[in-house]
Amino acid sequence: MAGPLQVGFYAAVPLHSPEGQPVGTLCLVDGAPRAFGPEDQADLRGLAAWVERELLTSQAETQLLHSLGEVQARYQGLFNHTGDALFWVEVQADGSFVFGDTNPAHQQLTGLPEGALRGKRPREVLSAGLAAAVEARYQEAVTAGHPIHYEESLDLPGGLRHWNTELVPVTDEEGCIVRLVGVARDLTERRRLEEEHRLLAEVVRRTDNGVVLSDAEGKVIWVNEGFTRISGYTLEEVRGQKPGKILQGPDTNSATVARMARAVARQESFREEVLNYHKGGRPYWNAIEVQLRAGRQERRNNGGRKALLERHRSAAPAGRVGKAHRLHGAAGGHHSPEGVRAPEG
Repeated sequence: MAGPLQVGFYAAVPLHSPEGQPVGTLCLVDGAPRAFGPEDQADLRGLAAWVERELLTSQAETQLLHSLGEVQARYQGLFNHTGDALFWVEVQADGSFVFGDTNPAHQQLTGLPEGALRGKRPREVLSAGLAAAVEARYQEAVTAGHPIHYEESLDLPGGLRHWNTELVPVTDEEGCIVRLVGVARDLTERRRLEEEHRLLAEVVRRTDNGVVLSDAEGKVIWVNEGFTRISGYTLEEVRGQKPGKILQGPDTNSATVARMARAVARQESFREEVLNYHKGGRPYWNAIEVQLRAGRQERRNNGGRKALLERHRSAAPAGRVGKAHRLHGAAGGHHSPEGVRAPEG
């Protein structure tokens, strides 16, 4: 505009926030004088109220967009960096299912790269049997209308894996389920360890050698059948006691017991032979291997004592024990006690 502004009429109304704080002024300017009666003043105040509402709405939208941006960033971080396999499945109007995005963990664990599933139906990328199985689970979630949990085994390009999977239905404004969000945790390693432990436990249970598991204080937690065959004592008879207190006797070499105690104090595994006594009183040489295993308490505290795992093997028949013991003493040797944990005062 050329030249100075000629103001013949000016009217203004202050603008306030919902808390009553001034945020600006709504001005009405005219180059020519004009009448401005009560009705005009009411209209201007009404316009000011509308401007205040629009400002409030704009601020709310800005804050909402900012909050949504933060949520999106957090979600994207979780989606990209969690170790669980995340995926979603679009539910079509005809009831069929189409894969959506998958996260990096899903891509790595399944061997299906980014984009391998997106926009495709299960039967387009999976074998007929596998596609039917996953579609049945998807339909189960849609029918239930709430999250479902299940375990499944899937043979995919990344290999056979076992999963604990959760499917969460997502609805639109009308309450129709339009998407399933999936979270799958890989159980493959846990299953492998469980099977390994099961087989190991079966071997330990059936072995002719005796096995004793003691706690950090050296008290018996568990013994196998081999221990009972060798010593004559059942688990019920030795649980909560120290093996040495039960198995050692008058001719057990005290130097061996002391050597064993020092090894335990140093938290060292060791192998020894010790003269033990059967429940019926018969002495026998016992070849023992003691291994110290970290327990839960120690893992939490990064220190402390360890549990004992002892393997017992009868090393000589009862009739030869006395002679062997006399020869051993004459030679000045020491048998290492192991069927136990520490000397009993």
